[in-house]
Amino acid sequence: MESKRYGLIKSHQPEYETTAAFTGNCLNSNFDSVVKINDMCNRYGMDTISAGGLVAFVTDCFEQGIISKKDTDGLEIRWGNHKAMVALIEKIAKREGIGNVLADGLEKAAEHMGKKAQHLAIHVRGEALPMHDPRYEPAMALIYKVNASPAKHLPASQFLKPPGLDLQIPAFSTEKHLQRERARAIRILEALNNSNNCAGLCIRGYLAYDVQFLPKFLTAATGKEWTLEELITVGERVANMRQGFNIRDEVNLINEYFPSLVLGNPPFRKGPLKGVTIDLKLMTDEYFQTMDWSKEDGKPSKKRLVELGLEDVAQDLYA
Repeated sequence: MESKRYGLIKSHQPEYETTAAFTGNCLNSNFDSVVKINDMCNRYGMDTISAGGLVAFVTDCFEQGIISKKDTDGLEIRWGNHKAMVALIEKIAKREGIGNVLADGLEKAAEHMGKKAQHLAIHVRGEALPMHDPRYEPAMALIYKVNASPAKHLPASQFLKPPGLDLQIPAFSTEKHLQRERARAIRILEALNNSNNCAGLCIRGYLAYDVQFLPKFLTAATGKEWTLEELITVGERVANMRQGFNIRDEVNLINEYFPSLVLGNPPFRKGPLKGVTIDLKLMTDEYFQTMDWSKEDGKPSKKRLVELGLEDVAQDLYA
């Protein structure tokens, strides 16, 4: 595209996450700057979700007086200042000035800026959250926290279509903001997402077709008869093996930081999310119970690991 400020930009079109990260997330209405930043991130090898989270975090710190121009190399990093956003991305990529602090990610940057800044850092285990507000769909908060790869939105993308559609799983209400009993459905839907990944299929295609298509497709492609129940077992095996790595390396999901602002604490006083606060502990406890994982540290039970054919993982964790 041709931009008066940035000239001719030959770049991959910004996708949803990139666009949301540098528009609504930063209160920026200048789309030319988003195209420019997307091009810069692609060329520098930077993740746009992480970069957008960093820019929003620094802006919030600047607006609240936690940092000043002395810390930002003279940049006026305010909401909607697209010129400062572009300059900041350049600094992060080259580790210049404040960019040297930000280049190590949200968690490290927040630690560097002090206690007042830490609750503004929207991350889980150092990973910036994607552009999906869990206050609209609480299942997102649970997936962000408990999935072996933190702060990922795709394992919960099934909620874009009616939950439990054509699945023999306990149905849950589609009432907005409902949090209780999400975990039972998430366990199976997350497992199917894992199976889809194992099959090497695109998540976008998976959202487009009925889940009963997956075993039929794999049967036709491999010559081996597959059932939906078998694929759920495969996916649960993946989830438990990945969690086994976390437990072996002493990653305790219970004690991990989760940004309270994202949970609606404090809640908004007006708007569509007025009064909404997510009880993440409730959902996490329900999830661990349905997965047969310890509520103390998320450790899969030996019984469940053996049932899934993961005797080697059980031996490793319970030796």
